[in-house]
This record gives sequence, structure tokens and C-alpha cells, in this order.
Amino acid sequence: MSRIRNKDIAELVGVSRAAVTQVLNGSRPGCVSAEKRKAILRIASEHNYRPDFAAQVLGSGKTRTIGMPLPWMETLSSSLSYGRLLKHLTNQLEKKGYMLTLLPLANDSAEKIRESTDDLLRSRRVDGLIVNLPFLKVSPESRQETDRTPVVSISFSSDSAAPFPEISHVGFDCTQALEELIGRFSAFGKTAVIAAPNPKNARTKILRAHSELFFASLPASPYFLHNTAAEAMVFVRKNWQELKKFPCWILQNDNFLYGAACVIREMGLIPGKDILLAGFDNAEENFEKPFFTTVRDPFEQMAQSCIRLLFDKIEQKERKKTEHVMLSSTVIYRDSSLPANPEI
Repeated sequence: MSRIRNKDIAELVGVSRAAVTQVLNGSRPGCVSAEKRKAILRIASEHNYRPDFAAQVLGSGKTRTIGMPLPWMETLSSSLSYGRLLKHLTNQLEKKGYMLTLLPLANDSAEKIRESTDDLLRSRRVDGLIVNLPFLKVSPESRQETDRTPVVSISFSSDSAAPFPEISHVGFDCTQALEELIGRFSAFGKTAVIAAPNPKNARTKILRAHSELFFASLPASPYFLHNTAAEAMVFVRKNWQELKKFPCWILQNDNFLYGAACVIREMGLIPGKDILLAGFDNAEENFEKPFFTTVRDPFEQMAQSCIRLLFDKIEQKERKKTEHVMLSSTVIYRDSSLPANPEI
């Protein structure tokens, strides 16, 4: 047998071709007995069988693909948040026999984003869409299309846009984590917040609600485009005489945190002892010995929730209720805020 086919596996095991397809793509693994399921998987593995994608699409009417429109592609490589989410979404979809397709948008205007999203909904080139909330533009004429091509919007803890009531949504809420961090730092003196000048940043809005915090906003710069450590280093050096008065610093992200820590060391002080530091994004997640205290957003849970909400609609004929899920961020205490570590 030179090249095994779906029909051949079905005959060898004694099941229907549809059963072979359902077992291999994971849509109905329990449609046959456990013994026959093992036989299907064994034969497919021995012969390196791969289902014909075009045949699957024609037979099921499904593309087995989830799309993710992405404007502003030039910033994707610098976004740790997007990278983590894409990894977890890909892992979750593989379990369903689906793949994630990134859909770059060449034009970042609001109108172009609206047109592109509408086109994806109407054409049904994907079985579902995951869209970052600030980029989601669905025209009133296309709202009914979301029943056939489900849409889930997502928002990060820095996003402040309100979700659409009629579209399922998964977001992060860092309010409780920040309140906890501010409370712990308050025992050691006044806290300085070092952030980029973005009034729409949800994290910054939460922090600004605390009048006891001192804010130091980085100016817009033509030289630093993506919230880099170098940007923070230049700012902290320039404002050192003012910032050194504060025993605790909260920085907008871990990139800023790295830059600030370098300057603190340059000035002969010790991060985590002379000045307590905390940031966002858990950039050291995979480090053997992470040092910096950080606010962590649960990206794996976001991916799980997105896939659940999408497949609730993809796999059911009846209209499913819209659901909004808010996941809480957590503080991970490390040596950069050692005196505030609750385990000590």
C-alpha cells in the first residue's frame, strides 16, 4: 500500500470513512469504541497519514481555521503580550484540530480595519475570529454575520476600550493586583510611578486614582518607539535627583524596569534593597532565576476562554448567549521587592 487513504483505514478497522475523519480531527473521538479508535490512530501513524485539507473543507463546510486580524504589524515583534497569547492560542487550537491564521492588515486606518473585519465575516474564509478590542470594527450590517462566523474580542490590561455587549469578550483586570502592590509598597514610603504618556492606558488610569503616588511620565520620543529599556535609562538618569527620593518604583512594563535597575546600580544603589521595583508583563517568566517583581496577566487562561467561547458557537447550531470573561492579573513577588515579599 503506497499511500494510505481515509477509505483504506476505514476498511482495515471496519468503520465508516466519516468515523475515521472524526477520530483523526478530534471532532468526535468517542464516535467509535476505544479499541477501534486506537487502531485508527495506530494505522494513521504507521503510514504517516495526513487528511486531505481540501476534502475536509468540502465535506464539512468548515475551514478548520481561526483568524486573527492584526493591524500595526511592525510592532508585533516587540509585543511580549501578543507573542504569549499566540503561543497559547496555537496550542489550544491544535487540540481541536484547528490552526490559527494571522491576517495582517496593510492599512491601519479605522475604516480599513472595519472593511477587513466585515469582509472576513461575510466571506466565511475562517470559522471564527479573535480580535483585539481596540481593533474591532464591525459594521451594523455585519452584526448578523457573527452568528455564522463567531467573533471573540480580547483586551489586555493596558487596553481601556469597553467591550461590545453583543460580542463575547475576554479581558484582563489588573485592579486588584495593583491595589495589593500599592498597599505593600506603602509600608516602605512613597511610591513613584514611571510610565509612558498614554492617557488611554488602563493600568495608568488605575494608578492615577491614587493621589499618594508620584507620577513621572516619559515624554514622547522620536528615538524610542517601543517602550524600551534604553528609553527608561535615559529618563531615569535625567530625573535621578527627583526619583531617588522615592524608595519604591512601579514601572509601566518590564522593559522600563530593566532600564531603571541599570541606572540604580550605576548610582551605587542596590535594586530590591535601596529601591524596591515592580513592573508588568512577567518578561522573566522562563528565566532560571527571575529577579523582578511583576504583575502577570494569565495568557493561557485567556486562550482557553477564547477557544471555549468560539467553539460553543462553532459546534452548536442554536444561538449561544454572549459572555464576557474578565481574568484577574496577579503579582509575582521576587527579589526586586524583597522586603515586600509576603513569604518573608
